[in-house]
Amino acid sequence: MMQERSDFYVYLHRRVTDGRVFYVGKGSGPRAWVWNNRNPYWVNTKRKHGLEVEIAVCDLTEANAFSEEKRLIEELRALGEPLTNMTDGGEGMSGYVYTDEHRAAISAASKGRVRSKEAIERWRQARAGWNHSEDTRAKLSEILSGRVKGPHTEETRAKISSSNTGKKHSAETRAKISKNRSGIPAAPEHVMSRVKSRMERGYTHSEETKKKIGAANALALKGRKLAPHVLNMLIDMHTKKEPILCVQTGQVFDTAVAAQKWCVDQGLVHAKGGRIRRVCRGYGKSCYGYEWRFANEEKEYSSF
Repeated sequence: MMQERSDFYVYLHRRVTDGRVFYVGKGSGPRAWVWNNRNPYWVNTKRKHGLEVEIAVCDLTEANAFSEEKRLIEELRALGEPLTNMTDGGEGMSGYVYTDEHRAAISAASKGRVRSKEAIERWRQARAGWNHSEDTRAKLSEILSGRVKGPHTEETRAKISSSNTGKKHSAETRAKISKNRSGIPAAPEHVMSRVKSRMERGYTHSEETKKKIGAANALALKGRKLAPHVLNMLIDMHTKKEPILCVQTGQVFDTAVAAQKWCVDQGLVHAKGGRIRRVCRGYGKSCYGYEWRFANEEKEYSSF
């Protein structure tokens, strides 16, 4: 038979301004130092007077903790203490449904709130070595079983999009994200999705970005002497636009970029227009599983 837990306690929240008790609660673990899921009267009192935590009784079973909580609430109310408890205790707030007004007040009180380092450390120490009991785990499993999982609904997506619009990560956060993702290759389907999205939107780099890319490439090539055929190929890639033929399908594309887009649509997410043009000029027989030729076969490209 499972032994009954005896790690519950009853705690008091006192106002810093005058030391009067304004809340009596029962909990275990870090509950006394957690400010979430509090009623709006508790929130307003804490905001106005500050808060000090006091553990009244500890090492109780849950039933004894409920009983002690109920007794203290009754005694303190008789003494005229300004309690913000919304029940007489004993069973907590089980089944209580907040009104829309209360929910809005709780939401407003929670926005922009940042816990102090001291509060975070107290919370961490209170949870050190703490684990859910087998009984609690069984209850959580029962609650979560059968929950529908899957993509967000359109309404939820709209809410997430609205809440994130305009938000920008700090330079420190961006550096952390970059460090954590460094060396992790993107999934092929994600790469294909990004490439398709850019092509469909006709995305082009800004002049500022082009200058940055040019400067980075110039730095990478600094001190290196390019072979004549490589230099000619680079000039050809960026200055000439000639129709390109896919030998297997007979399709003719106006430019190498158009041929690249078609390859991406076939699932070849890493296709490059420059590579296709290189094959057209005779450097290799095929790429991406297809043979490529300039549609105007009369041209000679043996000068490379």
